[in-house]
Amino acid sequence: MAHNEVSYANDAISSNWSTGVKFLDNEVTHSGSGVHTDNAGAYGGTADLIQGNEIKHCMTDGYGIFVFAPYIAPTVDDNEIEGCAVGLAAFGQGLLMTSPVTIQFTDNAVNGKHALTSDPSGTLGVLVSTDLLGWGSTDVSVSFTKNVIERFSTGVYVEQQCELFGSWFPTDCASPTQATAVLHNNIIKGNNTGANGLIGTTVDAENNWWGCKKGPNQPGCDTAIGTVDFTPWLTKPPKLDH
Repeated sequence: MAHNEVSYANDAISSNWSTGVKFLDNEVTHSGSGVHTDNAGAYGGTADLIQGNEIKHCMTDGYGIFVFAPYIAPTVDDNEIEGCAVGLAAFGQGLLMTSPVTIQFTDNAVNGKHALTSDPSGTLGVLVSTDLLGWGSTDVSVSFTKNVIERFSTGVYVEQQCELFGSWFPTDCASPTQATAVLHNNIIKGNNTGANGLIGTTVDAENNWWGCKKGPNQPGCDTAIGTVDFTPWLTKPPKLDH
């Protein structure tokens, strides 16, 4: 699915139960979502690739790119997203998978400038969630490398639910679905909150640039709160491929 132009669509370009779809160099504007892949690899095949797409000016509460419940981990690479309430998102993994299906997000540029949202908590550059959007919840695993995440209410937000078909994580939950995020060599800057990991999540956010040499939670830098492990941090921006 390459070199298409889509505007004013509720759902611009997507696949479901894919066995190896490539979404390449598409342009999407004024839509509810830009590109997403759902249940990828449930029947085998190869990994989906979402690469080189430009998604701008989403509808209110719109998503740029998201991956839902993969069985084979897609790669999301070298995309540009601007003006979406949620830039990049990952929701769970395939039901009954016993090992992590780690989605790769590499070299994407995500900017929340002019994003429209009805959510009082604001916009999210990255959303990582065990939520399957009405189908319960499963573990989720992501890797972010060399992305730029800027100008959102929260740059990176990681959350998890309590049970397979349970409620949001309470403090006494014995067997939660697990959210794991690894973020290295990214630029996370100019957000109201840089990164937030909710109770029980694992967020390895070492070696990122947070906007200043002194690191997160210092003047001029983004903040990192909750379960986010940000030490050590980069003292200068990493070299990026885009």
